[in-house]
Amino acid sequence: MLKFFINGDYHPKLIEILVKSTFAGSLSVNIIAPIVGTIVVYDFIPHVQIYIWLFLHISIFIARIFLAKKLQYFLNIESDKVVTYLYMKFILISLSALLYAFLMWQLMEYTTGTPIFIIYSFVSLLVAGAISTLSSVFIVFVLFASLSVIPIIFSFFYHSSEVFDMFAVISIIFFVILILSGYRQYIMLRDAIMLKETFETIYEKSSDGIFIIKNGKFISCNESIVKILKYSSKHEVLNLPLSKLSPTFQQDGVESSQKIDDMIDIAMKNGQNSFEWLYIKSNGKEFWAEIVLTKINLAGEDLIHMVLRDISERKVKDELLIQQSRQAAMGEMIGNIAHQWRQPLNALGLVLQNLNFEYQMGTLNDDFMQRSVDKGQKLTQTMSKTIDDFRNFFKPNKLKEHFKISDVINSTIDLIGASYENNSIKIILNLDKEIEFHGYPSEFSQVILNILNNAKDVLIEKSIGTREVKISTFQKDSNIVIHISDNAGGVRANIIEKIFEPYFTTKEEGKGTGIGLYMSKTIIETNMSGSLSVINENNGAKFIIIL
Repeated sequence: MLKFFINGDYHPKLIEILVKSTFAGSLSVNIIAPIVGTIVVYDFIPHVQIYIWLFLHISIFIARIFLAKKLQYFLNIESDKVVTYLYMKFILISLSALLYAFLMWQLMEYTTGTPIFIIYSFVSLLVAGAISTLSSVFIVFVLFASLSVIPIIFSFFYHSSEVFDMFAVISIIFFVILILSGYRQYIMLRDAIMLKETFETIYEKSSDGIFIIKNGKFISCNESIVKILKYSSKHEVLNLPLSKLSPTFQQDGVESSQKIDDMIDIAMKNGQNSFEWLYIKSNGKEFWAEIVLTKINLAGEDLIHMVLRDISERKVKDELLIQQSRQAAMGEMIGNIAHQWRQPLNALGLVLQNLNFEYQMGTLNDDFMQRSVDKGQKLTQTMSKTIDDFRNFFKPNKLKEHFKISDVINSTIDLIGASYENNSIKIILNLDKEIEFHGYPSEFSQVILNILNNAKDVLIEKSIGTREVKISTFQKDSNIVIHISDNAGGVRANIIEKIFEPYFTTKEEGKGTGIGLYMSKTIIETNMSGSLSVINENNGAKFIIIL
């Protein structure tokens, strides 16, 4: 910590600004302004004194340049000697100001001419007002302003005339404004530095990886990205081609280089874009990352601020929960298979009984035999299709694909249709058959199935007389909307905010896992970038899916 009197601690960056502005400031204060002053007073003050005065200014100029180099060196190595050299700079600045005051008093002694006195005072005030290069270290600015302006004010009062009294008052106002403006500039510099350091700390110390992208190329990154990708340095990461950071194709089959360009274009257009991305670490291991692209403007240039978060563990956990959810649903599925098979099995049994009866009666002929075989084959094909439908439901999707929303809803209803019929539950459909989506159809089917199973359980549990479930789909602007509602009385107000929490269930112990709706929300909002919510409406619950 660099502790100084009056204003306390000065940030090293503020001192560095002071050092870097030394040449410009000392050139104006100790070279240019003294030359102008010399020209003004040359005919009124002994030349020897003027030459000595000018020589001292030049000496201070050289000393200030020397001190600036020393200060810069000790700032770079963070040495305590910075304090010593800064005090020496205080002394030189004070001497500069006192030299202006000295010439003012000399001018008072050798001339009583008001115009020349006013001209020199004006030059001195201009120098004091223009020395904003000292405001980064406010005490230096105060020293120079005070020691150069206050003597001018006293000299005006010394003449004891209305004109000089007026100039004295003006000078006092000028001095107050000068100090306030210098302080304001100091505060602005200090706050800007502190804000910059805060953002730099956030940038570097963030646990998430951060890239800055310009014209499709990485131009900056933080240390976290180096650790996440398992490289040794920022330079190594920034010089890698995209092909080394990502597999050639993402899991949806789209080429990585083309897809990232598309994602950046969306962010540049909309201001932000978020998605999941497959990356490769330096050891060749692939991992999932959550990416947020934000458009920012720095120095008039549009850039992309990219945040990368490793979600591999979350992905594994989600996959386990999905499997757990599916296994929990498997018992329900076995019951549904039994419902689906009961009718064709009964029909097949009748076919076999009729064959046996015709045979015993001696009336079995080729035509009856063929018709019975055809009917039996159709029934077994129906049963085989049921098995295929359930097997496809449990088969995980690896690639995204285009599918019709209505087709997935209808195929899901086929899985549980018999169970709904046996429990006297009517399904009312109002589906737009043209709506398509690009995603994972089996995961979407699981969401529909979870919601329909919950609706069935509640309708049975509450012994609702006329049991109905309505499903409707429609397009609203650029969104796909799916409504699934029942007439089971709705969700209790005290639990409606909790039903999407993991392991929350209202069913008896052993009859519910509490992960069905949680996984449904995860699938819709994470894997399909949509939203899933529930409201109570028309004496029932309405689940709203927006894609």
